[in-house]
Amino acid sequence: MRGVALQISALMLSCLLLAGCWNDSWSWNQKLTVKVETPDGPVQGAAVNQVTWGEVNSVHNYPASYQGEAVVVDLGNGRYLFALIGEPTKFLAFETFNGGPGIGEEVFAEMAQFRGTNPVPPEHYPLLVTFTDINDPKTVKKVDPNNLAATFGSGFALESIMLEITDEPVTKGGVEEVLGENFFRVWAKLNNEALSRAGISDPYFKTFMSTLNRTEFIRRQK
Repeated sequence: MRGVALQISALMLSCLLLAGCWNDSWSWNQKLTVKVETPDGPVQGAAVNQVTWGEVNSVHNYPASYQGEAVVVDLGNGRYLFALIGEPTKFLAFETFNGGPGIGEEVFAEMAQFRGTNPVPPEHYPLLVTFTDINDPKTVKKVDPNNLAATFGSGFALESIMLEITDEPVTKGGVEEVLGENFFRVWAKLNNEALSRAGISDPYFKTFMSTLNRTEFIRRQK
């Protein structure tokens, strides 16, 4: 019985530490729109993600979670620009509308009720990436938001990244439509093969690809 009690206590502690195990919470949907100038005119892509913050917990942290997907911008001729999601997604609304990362239950409540659009400050732009070959995960490369022409050629430039707090639903399927259902299985296979060869000392883990994972493209709550 003592072992069972210890297991229950550990489970309760884990619940307190994990985002999602809270009494009160505040959520909002935020739409990120990326607009790019191309030689053939402007194009844009957008994705709606959901952010949730909870009340302060027993260890004096504000648990938070997010779900959604990366923005995909079709640049034509089989080329795509991705604006990734990640931990900064949770703070992006505060940085964009409040001018700083200050958090608290009053801030969460205000953001949940707020509706509006602002440009994302350049210092808080999401990570931008592309694939030289959209069918090959190994060809992923970082894109400089200040110099898209270096990656895509003359005439390409980032025009704007806008964030809107919206009532639109969380978007789904945009990344899968471009990359295909098998893409991240191949990615995981490459990662596992590198681990089996030499562990973290394998040359693979010095590549840009190894610093990324599937949840920066797609993150869903179970």
